[in-house]
Amino acid sequence: AAEAGKDDPIEIDTPEALAEIGKNYPLDGNYILTDNIDLGGNTNKWTPIDNFTGTFDGNGYTISGLYAVDAGLFRSIGENGVVKDLTVSGEVAGNSGRDIGGIANENHGKIIGCTNKCAVSGNYVNSSSPIGGVVGCNQVAVENCYNAGEVTGNGGPYGAYTGGVVGKNTDGEISNCYNTGNVNGPDSATAKTGTGGVVGWNYNHYDIATTTNCYY
Repeated sequence: AAEAGKDDPIEIDTPEALAEIGKNYPLDGNYILTDNIDLGGNTNKWTPIDNFTGTFDGNGYTISGLYAVDAGLFRSIGENGVVKDLTVSGEVAGNSGRDIGGIANENHGKIIGCTNKCAVSGNYVNSSSPIGGVVGCNQVAVENCYNAGEVTGNGGPYGAYTGGVVGKNTDGEISNCYNTGNVNGPDSATAKTGTGGVVGWNYNHYDIATTTNCYY
């Protein structure tokens, strides 16, 4: 990785540099991917980046070999956080009742132009949680994103919100997104179950949740 100048992004080109975000690199920093990165698959479980409030520009590159449990590449993208132009591939599995998604579990910022190719699954016995290809729960904006990975929600008696792009859209905006991956919801229909090609549940609590120009 290359150190940035005052106004330049920090260049990320190795797994080691990526793992420094939130440790020796600030969570509110400005980053740009300058090469494809292979995280090593199931021989190297990824520790997710939590509460990211900076800008991460994937620059059209791919982070492959993502193997993560109970989180995607990011656990959460915080307010003012932006993740854009990034592709991830690998395997993401949720077992603890958390929201789960390939790019992020929760989005309170913006995810723009990102692609998920991870197989994403949620296996929840004692709770119902959102499972999405790109993001589990969106509360702000997901734009121009695409999912090609298989998304599976195994919610047991409590159900699960399972969507190709977003599991649950809580008063957020989803626009110009599409899904080509298989979406598998739980077998049992419950009051807390929703399965959709793009979004599992559009939760319109404050009457501002929107899904526009999306398809599957």
